[in-house]
Amino acid sequence: MFRKILLFLVLFFFAAPAMAQEAIPEEDEQAQEAFERAALLKEQGYLKVQRGKLDEGLVLLEQALALEERPDEELLFNLVTIAQQLGDCRRTVLFVTGYLALMTGDESEERLRQRRERCLARVNGGQTLQIQSTPTGAKVRLNNVLIGRTPLRSVKLIPGSYQLTASETDYEVYRSNVAIETSVSASLSFRMARMIFHGNLTVTTDPPGATVYLNHDNIGVSPVTRENLETRRYLVRIEHENWDRWIRYVRVERDRTVEVDATLERTDMVVPIPPLPTDD
Repeated sequence: MFRKILLFLVLFFFAAPAMAQEAIPEEDEQAQEAFERAALLKEQGYLKVQRGKLDEGLVLLEQALALEERPDEELLFNLVTIAQQLGDCRRTVLFVTGYLALMTGDESEERLRQRRERCLARVNGGQTLQIQSTPTGAKVRLNNVLIGRTPLRSVKLIPGSYQLTASETDYEVYRSNVAIETSVSASLSFRMARMIFHGNLTVTTDPPGATVYLNHDNIGVSPVTRENLETRRYLVRIEHENWDRWIRYVRVERDRTVEVDATLERTDMVVPIPPLPTDD
């Protein structure tokens, strides 16, 4: 049965807001604190709404939304309803967009789309925002509302200023202010900075005493260890008088020590030196 749009009936969903969240591992203290803080803010926000203080309740619930990695649909549905009760079309459109980004095939989907279209019609259809990123697949939030993953081709918004954040595993969070103007469609394209992680490399050889090169840099005589290397591929080259040259591409991995154990040979072959690995 479709969720009722009347506010006092919608408040039925406020009884146990934490139920929609997945359990967070106890060892992740920061995530646990955010989870508990979000639950408290939702409880306080719902009480404000029940007492008729919709503006104050909406602010608290938006603060809870900002703390949730993946908001539950009940919170977004209630935000849609409260914003609509307040006549705040800008928030209504954004919350509906976030709700629809989470749900597929939900029975309330079409009615929520109609609410969004009615609000957009008040400003002649709103304006379209297109978002692209490198890498693709970044999670995009506008004013802390998760609206999907890049590329986003046609996000309809009511004109105004929005705070955009984009996140992806192993990349720095991207932040920007986006201005949606009344008569101009907007587009945003950005490149996210890869986070830098480190690992270690240990090289041993048989026989020992060989000169070891890392991307053509002499790092010493085996056995040798290099610590705090950026995580990526490297060219390891080993030279020893009267022995064949030994060459391999080696990937240094995050928070690990990669061990290279090279057995040198005498075949009188000249092993060519390949190009350095590209940044992958």
